[in-house]
Amino acid sequence: MTYPTAGLSWTALNQLPAYQTYPITALVCGDSITAYYDTALTLTAPYAVDNGDGTATFFRTTHGLGVGDSFRIGGASQQKFNLMDGTVLKVLNSGSFTAKLTGRVNNITSSTGGTIYFPGRRSQRGWLCWVEEKMGTLFETTWCAMGAAKIANVMNLMTVTPLLDAYDYGFVMIGMNDVYDGNSYTQIVTEYAELLARMRQKCKRVVILSISCRNSADSNWSAAKQAVHIQVNRWLYDYARANNCLFVDTWRSVANGVTYVDSSATNPDMNAVMAFDNTHPSGVGAKAIGYAVWDAIDDEIKVGPWVGAHNEQISTNAGNIFTNSDFATDTGGVATGWASSDSTTNMNVTPTVAARTVATDGDALGQNQIITCNYGTATGTASTRFRRNNFQASLTAGQYLQCFMPYSLSGALGLLAVSIELVLTDGTSTWLVYGSSLDSNADAFTDDRSGVLITKPIVIPAGVTDADVWARIYLNSSQSAGNDLVVKFWQPVVRMWTPS
Repeated sequence: MTYPTAGLSWTALNQLPAYQTYPITALVCGDSITAYYDTALTLTAPYAVDNGDGTATFFRTTHGLGVGDSFRIGGASQQKFNLMDGTVLKVLNSGSFTAKLTGRVNNITSSTGGTIYFPGRRSQRGWLCWVEEKMGTLFETTWCAMGAAKIANVMNLMTVTPLLDAYDYGFVMIGMNDVYDGNSYTQIVTEYAELLARMRQKCKRVVILSISCRNSADSNWSAAKQAVHIQVNRWLYDYARANNCLFVDTWRSVANGVTYVDSSATNPDMNAVMAFDNTHPSGVGAKAIGYAVWDAIDDEIKVGPWVGAHNEQISTNAGNIFTNSDFATDTGGVATGWASSDSTTNMNVTPTVAARTVATDGDALGQNQIITCNYGTATGTASTRFRRNNFQASLTAGQYLQCFMPYSLSGALGLLAVSIELVLTDGTSTWLVYGSSLDSNADAFTDDRSGVLITKPIVIPAGVTDADVWARIYLNSSQSAGNDLVVKFWQPVVRMWTPS
């Protein structure tokens, strides 16, 4: 399965269907805090093996990839394995696959085996994922971010990357590894100035994110390094003001009613809910940062998610292969053609529908699908799905496919994730495409929100025998019986269009 590339021609732009909006292009630079936009997993021994014929075999237990799927590698033992735009050539088994050793590579190597990133599985640990949820569409990105990267690694990656002449946005969040590996303030800001100058040459607007917090319990932390950390962030702020860039103070970003930084801590540690270790944002922390970025660019983009007020706006004339996306009819509180299913044993799930109103929803088109749920007496992580099954007859091999599901929620106490998952199979291979996926996140969300769940556009493989899509809600025990989470879904759109 392949993915559209950034930088569409004007001919291609003019042929884009209604919901595949004019692409907003973005150059994305950063380290793992940014790279976790893609679900990331460690490779398993023997990690990567050169086959001597221009291909390599990569090893990851239950990788779940199909032929044509994209992946990235960072931190491999040799640079040749660090593919930024890898494509699965052949699936050997559930734990290994082959790929050609071609295309751009990053120069971040290690002796620990390496990490594989899945561009088709957008993770809620990535702050850019939350920006796109609010925007209602995806950026057309050129990716220059990788785990363990320093500023010099990103500049090297930009050197080997074909760049567009003019991106709409350049996003940069880098420097954590420079600071806590002991680089001096002078070295960091000198390298940063060069990186930002390059980005300003290529980007209409550069968005600079401050280096997020580092927990003082971390073995690499010291008061001296923390001082450099704060000095660099202040330099980034001053640079942004002087050079007409946007600046996002990640420390002041907010989710669950608290700022990213713990203002009451002796050292500027992050609030515990914001990170899953001493460095990297949890889903909650990524949401805080992503929403802060969205607040910075919202007034410039000005165009929010597509929402219909008449069924024709979300019908085949607007490119939606699903019918009845207004949820006008239902059976037992579940929209026609959909199912409320796969609920964890002993969790409580009640599906209902309610008419949309102008006063509440801004339009009176059809109904909202409402899923009211709590943990009940379940064990482990509880989840439930709102799903549409077996729509493979509507698909055409070789065309692009992308899914959109607007939603809102309230009453969160133990919400771990709301994700969208597209699953295709040809009976032999299975292709998994996720949006806002639950990716090793143990921190619960406790604030209301709304947005659009989105899958990355893919090229439909030949011979698909089953196609399903669902929105999935994950809870922990904090969403206890009697404390209901209420999730609303409306106007799902599945776009299919011909590549130009």
